[in-house]
Amino acid sequence: MKMRTHSILLAAVTCFGIWGCGNSDSSTTTTTDPTGIPAGYETLCAKDGMTCQTGNSPLDLVGTYTGTGTVVVTSNSIWAVGNSSTFTAVVKTQNAGTGTGTFDLGGYHLDIPQANIQGDSTQFTIYGTQSAQENDPDSGIPTNCSVEVRVVVTGTQTTSGTTKTVAGTATLEFTSNIHGSGCTQDQINNYPGTGATFSFTATRT
Repeated sequence: MKMRTHSILLAAVTCFGIWGCGNSDSSTTTTTDPTGIPAGYETLCAKDGMTCQTGNSPLDLVGTYTGTGTVVVTSNSIWAVGNSSTFTAVVKTQNAGTGTGTFDLGGYHLDIPQANIQGDSTQFTIYGTQSAQENDPDSGIPTNCSVEVRVVVTGTQTTSGTTKTVAGTATLEFTSNIHGSGCTQDQINNYPGTGATFSFTATRT
């Protein structure tokens, strides 16, 4: 069970897994601080060499992405430096700074309700907060525990002939919103503020 839980968390946040991240309350308005970074994501943008984009003309990311993410920094034992996983992400729609789509990794599937996208013609950053819990049919979490992670994905798209490639870094950390009878006291006490940073590369078709 523990491995399955860890796998879905990795799926939800590795690389383009951030497409599954959006505020679970679609009526909530995203605010930004004076730097242009959405409120609450400033700390993540300052971690591990992250360079967050704040432009309001992000490139068109619609398409299917197949790639690999690798852990480069970790502060939580559920991830190990050097671990890699393959993934497929589909960006179905994009309207300026918001997007929808799907994400699949290791037999797990996530539907994407919303993502906050910023950037310019070649560089992008996606900001989001994702909860996963047992009563989500796509979560794959077998225990009665709801966990939440805050994530930032930043990258660059390059083109060679007809091939588009995206590469960059994703960083995440658990929030204090961890609850449920299936959660361990260790998770509740020690997970908030811990997380990992991943490098990624993917080909867009």
